[in-house]
Amino acid sequence: MTLAATLQPAKDQYGQTVLLAHARQSPTEHLGSLLDAIVLDGNVRAMEGVACVLARAGNRMQIVADAVLADSAHPVRLPLVGSASHTMAIRTARRALAGSIPDPSLGASAFHRMGDMPDWARGTKPLVQIGEIVFYAAAPRTLDGMKGG
Repeated sequence: MTLAATLQPAKDQYGQTVLLAHARQSPTEHLGSLLDAIVLDGNVRAMEGVACVLARAGNRMQIVADAVLADSAHPVRLPLVGSASHTMAIRTARRALAGSIPDPSLGASAFHRMGDMPDWARGTKPLVQIGEIVFYAAAPRTLDGMKGG
């Protein structure tokens, strides 16, 4: 079972249908669950960078996260509430949504894990690598290509 299999459709504040990890989750819990599933190595700075990218993505947050999880050669870790990684992810999500994290991703709009090389990243120079995560300043057309996974 993957995180994507647990997602449920819900309406966002603009009336668009988005996928949420759980219909009753707060934005902090939703972002925290995504962070816990994406950043597997426990690197706090990498988690902060991913949180900043996803928070900046706004209503595209799930599209960006799903693309990373779908393109991954790594196993997907389901969030385990109460675990050390999930606690750190929730704390990081809270800070990112409050805008209190200096963005270590250098304003990136896309990322992937080391060992993965999605099509959109080929021939694109990374902004920075933090832990297992490689960050990019992808063009909007590149992000549109992420919809397909």
